Amino acid sequence: MQRWRRSWTKGGPRALRTAGSASPPRLSEAEFAELVQELAKGPVAHSWPDQRWTLARIKTVIGRRFHKGYTLQGVRKLLIRHASPARCRPDGPSSATRSRSPAG
Repeated sequence: MQRWRRSWTKGGPRALRTAGSASPPRLSEAEFAELVQELAKGPVAHSWPDQRWTLARIKTVIGRRFHKGYTLQGVRKLLIRHASPARCRPDGPSSATRSRSPAG
């Protein structure tokens, strides 16, 4: 039997009411500051074999350290939301996002 049908049978229409949107848990300002400190230690300190941070690795650190689940898109939005001009790279977009001209 389907889950909604069991709920209807046990609790009637009230049992089918939504509990609200399922938004991802957000890190507080203090937790984000702690995340920045963790990331400053580097990926090797968190058991990865190289010094490259990826969204997936940051997502794993958040899960391990704060027991909160983020999607990769959620991690990206978290980092963008907390980005400030002082934290941004001075040379513009990374080479992965720059468009390449035919000449080089």
